[in-house]
Amino acid sequence: MRFSLWKGKEMSAQEIEAVKQVERGASVRASALNYLSYRARSQVEVKRFLAAKGFDEELIASVLHELREQQWLDDDDFADRLAFERLRKGYGPLYIRHDLQRRGVEHDRVEAALAQVSEADWRRAALWVLDKKAASYRGLSLHEQAGKLCQLLLRRGFSQASARTWVKEFLADSGRIDFPEDEA
Repeated sequence: MRFSLWKGKEMSAQEIEAVKQVERGASVRASALNYLSYRARSQVEVKRFLAAKGFDEELIASVLHELREQQWLDDDDFADRLAFERLRKGYGPLYIRHDLQRRGVEHDRVEAALAQVSEADWRRAALWVLDKKAASYRGLSLHEQAGKLCQLLLRRGFSQASARTWVKEFLADSGRIDFPEDEA
């Protein structure tokens, strides 16, 4: 909406309110874009940020709709990117799921992002973390090393079964221990 404004122009209260409304909308949009300029964010994160700044709920909804239409906000893309970013840093599915849910991404979108990661990718990330940290546990007994490495993977968001399997594999492959075959 454009207004023909000039110094000394007489305006009605309705016109003044319309100009103020446009200005408030521009302020909400500028705050949202500034917040998005640092990193990608979910729609809920942007909404929380704008609400904390005291903006009107109706203006926030309008700006979020506009940003979605202009593809500045896309929770599907955000979830995919965050999942792969966390995977690359050695985090497991439980950690990533919690991180995305904490950021307000819907359950279906979270599960879709996690489904794109293969078991081999999770394994590779876990083994990378183990390889990186194992040297700091060299002075410990093998039992203590295995326990600490399992705890590390659990803290990183891997399941207990996966952590045990991959720690066992890691220690066997690194020549630290030869595990007997599990009896059926």
